Amino acid sequence: MFFLGKGINDCKIAIPKDAHVIEKTASEELCNYIEKTLSISLPIVSENEASGKCIYVGHTEYAKKNGILGKSKENWIMKMADGNLVLTGGVKTGDRGIIYSVYHFLEDIVGVRWWNPYEEDVPSLDSLSIADDFYKEGTPHFVLRKPIFNRPLGAEEGVRTFSHIARTRTNMVSEFDDDVPDGAYNPEIRKFGDVAHYGRPHHCHVMGKLFPKDETYDEHPEWFAWNKAEGKRIKDGHRCFSNEEFVKTVIEKLLKTIEEDVVRHEKEGTELPYCYAISPDDIPGTEAFCQCPECEKIIEKAGYGGYCLRFINRIAREVRKVYPFAKIEHLAYFSFIEPACDGTLPESNVVVRLANIYVDVLRDIDSVSNRRYKRLLAEWSEVCKRAGSELHVWEYMFNMRLNYPLPIFYRMQDTIKAFEAYGVKGVFVEIEEHLSDMWELNKYVLSHLLEEPDSDIGVMVKDFTDRYYGAAGSFVREYLELLKRTSEKHITTVYCCLEDSPFNYIDAECAIKASEILDRAEKAIGDATPYRARLDWLRKSLDSVILTKYNDLRKTDSTFEFDTDSLRARVVLALSEYAKLPLNLKHSWRVPIEEAYFKSLPFDEKKLEIPEIFKGENEADIYQFPISNMFGFAGICDELSASGSVVKLTPEIAAPFGWGIDARPTSKYAEHPRGVKFSLYQNEKTVAELSLYKEDFANDGYRLYKIGTVQNISSHPDTALVFYVMGAVSISLSALSVTFPMEECDVYLSLCAKGELYGGDPSDENAIYFDRMIVVRKNV
Repeated sequence: MFFLGKGINDCKIAIPKDAHVIEKTASEELCNYIEKTLSISLPIVSENEASGKCIYVGHTEYAKKNGILGKSKENWIMKMADGNLVLTGGVKTGDRGIIYSVYHFLEDIVGVRWWNPYEEDVPSLDSLSIADDFYKEGTPHFVLRKPIFNRPLGAEEGVRTFSHIARTRTNMVSEFDDDVPDGAYNPEIRKFGDVAHYGRPHHCHVMGKLFPKDETYDEHPEWFAWNKAEGKRIKDGHRCFSNEEFVKTVIEKLLKTIEEDVVRHEKEGTELPYCYAISPDDIPGTEAFCQCPECEKIIEKAGYGGYCLRFINRIAREVRKVYPFAKIEHLAYFSFIEPACDGTLPESNVVVRLANIYVDVLRDIDSVSNRRYKRLLAEWSEVCKRAGSELHVWEYMFNMRLNYPLPIFYRMQDTIKAFEAYGVKGVFVEIEEHLSDMWELNKYVLSHLLEEPDSDIGVMVKDFTDRYYGAAGSFVREYLELLKRTSEKHITTVYCCLEDSPFNYIDAECAIKASEILDRAEKAIGDATPYRARLDWLRKSLDSVILTKYNDLRKTDSTFEFDTDSLRARVVLALSEYAKLPLNLKHSWRVPIEEAYFKSLPFDEKKLEIPEIFKGENEADIYQFPISNMFGFAGICDELSASGSVVKLTPEIAAPFGWGIDARPTSKYAEHPRGVKFSLYQNEKTVAELSLYKEDFANDGYRLYKIGTVQNISSHPDTALVFYVMGAVSISLSALSVTFPMEECDVYLSLCAKGELYGGDPSDENAIYFDRMIVVRKNV
């Protein structure tokens, strides 16, 4: 029996005589946390000076003599041998498996928890006993494991964040961590076993970084997409992948970058990039692709996905001739998400990364709302098997709009297990919004599942809630279960970037019960720190949704009544307090936006006049939503609008987000007309669409435009009105039916436009002004 007791200093930490920096870091981490838990400081010694009871860390001669050897770079081992504890792993002395063994020991045996780079839970122990036959080892399942931090990583913050990456056995620094000095080559990373990373200039959407449009367009307009409606090559579209000079220039730039990385690797021992991304920019819609004859010919045959893949394949073939080890990424995303129509396969050195932005973040991959996602996963899996190439996934597990309760950890295991079943090698997860609901819990569960997909999620959730919320833990679990039941009762789809907060699954009954549960949780912990602050932040999400849906929920339940002033004050206080935490410095910009939103929310609902065309309809069957109530879109006053406040959009506002083309209509009589599009979306397809051309806009007041009719809303949880021109804003009609029950409805938008671009006065600024959405229920 290996025994460590409080105040008993009869053990040493032994490391190799010529210890690698990672072995030194691992031993220091072990020493530090043993001291925190048992109040003893174990000396760290070279193993040639060691005697008596020891914990051997790293590639010691003792470990080798006992046949305790790592099997792969990230393999970790904990094993008793002749009365001593051995913590080792990896194949080389600088491999990550070494430090993983120490962190597994501290987490699994000692009981340390790391919630984020700033918060940890370290138990106080009287003793620690380890059986003589103790043995445990493992290897992280996925080759790449990256939940995005998206937080500042300055010189002082680097060590803290790099240690957290290693402690959670995630292994990648991405360019989203764009404040990392020297990126993945930061010397502090070496102490924790290096990290996997993508090559320069970025891990996605690299065209604009390789060839910035403002620097490249004037000199090489022929490299940019030809657009028929514009009658020219456009600066804010994709590049022309048929232009031979452009393709050769991309290859030359990439080969030079790889050469520099190889030299640095040989000189400094830095880890070579796992992959190089050569992907199109984040520009949605097919209108942005090149429409020159050569490109159109390829697109007609291979589809947009095949068009992009052929371009990537050309680059991959040339790179392989010079650097056979280098991998090139094909990002299967947006309009190029589908496999090639003509059967084109990726080259063997191409990594396909499936990035389905339209994943229902609230449901597992087998749900009806994720059927397209599962189909894409299965099809790309088969393509990659046939090609002998790797399949990775870019997964979305957050909502970037105003945060409301989203118990997404319930979907994580089924989704991660599906990745495992389809042979996915790397998982990159957008979960970066630290201000979002239950971020620490989601991150805690996710990091463990990425390492071991079979981890017991129930055990993890109980462990987290009891230790993160203290005496409130059981109430938090009761609250989470209520959210889960309600989300299953109202099957609505939640996309990462399209949902507006008033349209979600929470009903009045859930809001009332959830508030009562959290009241009891508050009583259980009182003002105990740090638990009360954490609970207040958890409650902020619930308060937010009650405030945003207040008028709608009040109509559905006579018992629904809250002190909105108190809730508003509580939300604003929680925002300001939480944003002060070092973890959230990078996201503090959201705080004034949310504060302004909640301070301006009206609870004395203004009576909106029903437009004349609906005078024959039952008033109870008409729902009017002022567009200015949408979070993230600041309203401006306009006396001509029904609500007095509207959202203004200009092509210049839309352009940075990739929607500039969509905001520029042509005449309907043009040779290649292009309209501003509004769509009704259901069951993975557009069921109604309105295109407004230059002649269609009202310039002297607001006009109602009927988008169309949609049916069978309850059986299609992804039913939504989508404004492509506003950056793919989605108003979920299936979620609206939670408070406004309906199976069929007509959908209208009220808007006007100014400026020559929209058929108006040339002296006016080109802008579209959105007033309100009106839904007319056809049956209940």
